[in-house]
Amino acid sequence: MPDRYNQRGNNQRANGQRGDDRRSNDRPANLVGGNNGENRARFREDVFYRNTNQGTRNTLRPAKAQGMANGAPVAQNGAYPVADQQLSDFSRSSATYQRGGRARTRASEAEAQFAQRLQGASEPPAERQQTQRGPQEAPYQTQQAHRQAQQARQQVHETRQPHPQQPYPQNPQQPRQPYGMPQNGYRQNQFQRGSAAYGDVPHYDVHASRSERARAKNGYQGYSATRRVQAQRNGSNLTGEAAYYGDANRYSAKRAKKPINKVAVGVIIAVAVVLAVGVWIFMNPRSFPVTVNGIEYTVDRGTTVGDLIDEGYAAPMPGNLLAIDGNVIETGGGAEYSGMINGDENNDRTTEVHKEDVITINNGGDTTEDFTEEQVEIAPQTVSGGIGSLHVFLEGEPGIVNRKTGVVSGITQDEPVKEVVNAGYVKFNADPGQKVIALTFDDGPWPTSTAQILDVLDQYGAKATFFTIGNQVSDNADVVKRAKAAGHQVATHTWDHASGSGQGVNLGYMTAEEQIQEVEKGFGVLDDLFGEKVSRVFRSPGGNFSGDTVTNLQPYVTAEIGWNIDTEDWRRPGVDAIVSQIESASSGNVILMHDGGGDRSQTVEALSIALPYLVNQGYQFVTIDELLAMQDYSKIKVEE
Repeated sequence: MPDRYNQRGNNQRANGQRGDDRRSNDRPANLVGGNNGENRARFREDVFYRNTNQGTRNTLRPAKAQGMANGAPVAQNGAYPVADQQLSDFSRSSATYQRGGRARTRASEAEAQFAQRLQGASEPPAERQQTQRGPQEAPYQTQQAHRQAQQARQQVHETRQPHPQQPYPQNPQQPRQPYGMPQNGYRQNQFQRGSAAYGDVPHYDVHASRSERARAKNGYQGYSATRRVQAQRNGSNLTGEAAYYGDANRYSAKRAKKPINKVAVGVIIAVAVVLAVGVWIFMNPRSFPVTVNGIEYTVDRGTTVGDLIDEGYAAPMPGNLLAIDGNVIETGGGAEYSGMINGDENNDRTTEVHKEDVITINNGGDTTEDFTEEQVEIAPQTVSGGIGSLHVFLEGEPGIVNRKTGVVSGITQDEPVKEVVNAGYVKFNADPGQKVIALTFDDGPWPTSTAQILDVLDQYGAKATFFTIGNQVSDNADVVKRAKAAGHQVATHTWDHASGSGQGVNLGYMTAEEQIQEVEKGFGVLDDLFGEKVSRVFRSPGGNFSGDTVTNLQPYVTAEIGWNIDTEDWRRPGVDAIVSQIESASSGNVILMHDGGGDRSQTVEALSIALPYLVNQGYQFVTIDELLAMQDYSKIKVEE
């Protein structure tokens, strides 16, 4: 051991008060002077202590220098000094880490001597009294003061309450912090780290647990566990805190993971793979039986329907390729075959067959060529002619067809979307699609017979059309209005029945101007009587309507009405003859009768007999306008 410690003691003894100053400021008072090994060990221990814990040294040494004359521990900056035994333990730990094996040996020797002195030595050893210079009472008084301070500190530790800086956490899920710990971390400054920050926790315990906390994943695991272990080793009274952190092992201990048996896992995977391969081979054998058209064959995996046909298991005949109009474009150009698999239709030759499939392969069917589609408008044609009771001027309406054009053949085919209505003058018979008859009366109105006919019609709920002579309307206006009010149709039979140049029977004998005048005057008197424009339907005198008369009157009329049955009642052939003609009518027929121009008593009596008969046959009686409204003009066919 170097002599610098002995030299320093000699210097202090020689200098007197100077040694006392150094003893009070640089080292503990009980380590002053002497050449014995005890003093040198204690001084070396103090040096180690200063090197390892600067913050604790600043708090501890002034307290020890004062000697604790009053027997109570002195607080420095709010912290209590630690006991000498704690200092010795901490010094031993620090020396072990910082000075190696040699330092541990020396620290252990110093500790043994220091512990022996603290455990009951009331008097300083004799050899120490002999070698120590200066006042003989100082070492002994220092030891006595030290023991009194130690006892006082022990009492403080036993009665001290937890540091009020950090209350217990109220939330059980929130980890509790150690006593005296600030909310924002383990330390705030050097002084708190050495003393007040940890409350009544010994300094060496704080520093010893800090390294363990650095190695721990969670800050409180190492702290609580270290404090509990250190408290048991030092015998400190940390019962409350140890109980508080009694479940620390629950956070620090990790559940041991059961090791995975890699061999077993590998065996399981291998078995699973073998089973999967076996199932796949069982479900997909290299060859298997199938039935084609009632005969069983063995085929290889991956065989398709096309393969069956190509290899001769079936020999279907293909169908033909047809144009859009049904004609054959190419023989054998249709479908290759018509097939079924297990009862489901299948015509795809790339379909793979499977084990025990039942396959039917028949001859292919005909197919129609591909085509394009477009909608085309059809212009109306101007027509003239036909046979029938209805002579109508048609304005014409364009039709629309869906036109298909074959891609291969180029043939076109039209499918009607809207029928075309041809323009011109056409004659046709009504096709109303129901049992209706149109009753017509000419040459009225007549003073007596027109009213009698209206009575019979009203009795059977029949409607009729009255073709009046214009110059007779004014004199019989009441009966004409009655007919209109009863739902009958009132139309014109020209102004004066083509008198004059028309000889009373034929408009064709008259000039174009006279023809137009005859018709216009007849419509005009009715318009004036009813206060509205009547329908431009008329009947030409004698039924003579053809040639130039048609062309001349087309702008003024919409239709000229003929007849299907002529009762010739104007000749008065007898009631039975008239009845027979009326009862012979069929659906859509127009019947010609007269309500004026003479005695029409036979007509009235015949009408009262025939109407009940037709009603019993299920016929209804309609006006000319109603009959025309039931007609589909697009279906009219002109017949020469």
